[in-house]
Amino acid sequence: MALAALGLGACVGPDDQGSLPERTATSPAGSPLRWSACTGDADLAGLQCATLAVPIDHADPGGGTIELALARRPASGKSGERIGSLVVNPGGPGASGVELVGQLASAMDDRVLDRFDLVGFDPRGVDRSARVSCIDDKATVNALDGDPDTPAEIAQAVAVQRTVRDTCLTRYGDGLGHLSTASTAADLDLIRAALGDDKLTYLGFSYGTEIGSAYATRYPDRIRALVLDGAVAPDLDQVELARTQAEGFERAFANFADRCRTDRRCAAAPDARALYERVRSRVEQGPIPVSRAGEDRDLAIGDFQMGVVSALYDQALWAYLARGLAEAAAGDGSTMLALADLYHDRAPDGSYPNSEDANLAITCADTAERNDRADAERLAAEFARTAPTFGAQLGWSAMSCDGWPAPQDERLPVSLAGGTKAGSDRAILVVGTVNDPATPYAWAQRLTTALAPAAQLLTWEGEGHTAYLKSDCVTDAVDAFLLTAKRPAGGTRCAADTGTDNAFAGIAPELREVLRGDGGLTDAVADCVAQEVAAKIDPADLIGLYQGELSDELQGIITRATTRCVSGR
Repeated sequence: MALAALGLGACVGPDDQGSLPERTATSPAGSPLRWSACTGDADLAGLQCATLAVPIDHADPGGGTIELALARRPASGKSGERIGSLVVNPGGPGASGVELVGQLASAMDDRVLDRFDLVGFDPRGVDRSARVSCIDDKATVNALDGDPDTPAEIAQAVAVQRTVRDTCLTRYGDGLGHLSTASTAADLDLIRAALGDDKLTYLGFSYGTEIGSAYATRYPDRIRALVLDGAVAPDLDQVELARTQAEGFERAFANFADRCRTDRRCAAAPDARALYERVRSRVEQGPIPVSRAGEDRDLAIGDFQMGVVSALYDQALWAYLARGLAEAAAGDGSTMLALADLYHDRAPDGSYPNSEDANLAITCADTAERNDRADAERLAAEFARTAPTFGAQLGWSAMSCDGWPAPQDERLPVSLAGGTKAGSDRAILVVGTVNDPATPYAWAQRLTTALAPAAQLLTWEGEGHTAYLKSDCVTDAVDAFLLTAKRPAGGTRCAADTGTDNAFAGIAPELREVLRGDGGLTDAVADCVAQEVAAKIDPADLIGLYQGELSDELQGIITRATTRCVSGR
């Protein structure tokens, strides 16, 4: 679940349509899928693509339709052993499920990939599926202070919110009301049917757990196995979600600062919090220069704020947060800007996906809450009392939906109360991480309760957002559940990795495992290469690494490090 943010949109042009982009083909909604090789996108190389027509309004299936984009990695095992399709969603809202397929295909266990077609889709409004675009100058938006504290900054924040709202309304009109999670859950059922599966097998992360829980509420008899990792609490309103998320990031930053105090590898030692305050005070006065070659931006206050948030999503980024704070204090904002770019998924050419546009549109289609400037200012002050570092930023985000039209789709309370239907009595596994900043552990507990008795909670006592593919214990339990539809023992808790202290090891532990496996290196050589690369990696290459794309420079670092480590030099 992404941290909420305001956005700035440019003026609306004369050709804007005032509606969602409808499909023009004549086949009815829910027609069978026609798969073919994905073309025109290197990220989808080796995958199959298709589109599915779905109603804009599920209450009016005979009305207009839009097209959803899907991608598939067919099961690689024997045809007789195939279980069906595993549908995946990365969260957001606004992240691309199509792009997630390739990322998971390179990381998941062959036992799962042998027996499932791995299928992802872009939800309505996201990227390739009736894409919405409301924020035209994202670089400018990202630089703005998320915690405005002067009359001029507050006036600018209000103007930004209104511009984004008006841009969206002019371009898409009433169609915005159908970008809801309820509509996406109905889309998901049409996808299940088009895939030929009697029941759904699903893996959803973060906001993807909202899609999964909405599906379970509406279609409890059509579930084979749902995994909901990084759960969103279904019974909290947007204000309480923002409040508890702010407190989650506050705890995560405190954990980072505490570990930094006693770890000699932490570049921000001994007092990371004091260093943060010093940099925050400096960047409030004006942007910090960036030394990265070819970069024409400086580090602005908004970039700094989101750079810190970005690093708290994954403990593997703590080392780069520490480095970034130390460098920024010395007058170079390169690493902090790279961390902000990682959060915003900025491409090397300077372009951005529409994830934040879609995030805003989907959020406002899901909630009837409409907080104005006065509400946001009050909430910012309230949140800051329990979350002094992040509270005001989350409080101001509460006015993002001010002036938006009321939601059009009915959102049912998440519940399987009153008895479960056949097949759903043991079909849901909720995964919660004890120190998850973005979706706090208490949210996983609340979702498990709401989906009782069908849901069971699996706990990881680790750090960061979501647990699957980060913890071997969690990954093994989830894979077994996907394959057998049998949940692990009740109360299962997976310990954090206590054998090695990886808090400030950067990407070295994850890279080490890749080099041992796919790279075929010995343990000693893999460890040597991983440590050298983690120490030398350029901050900008973190983005490509997380997106599965290695720059020529990073490839060169890995090659030279491998040569040196193999030869023992």
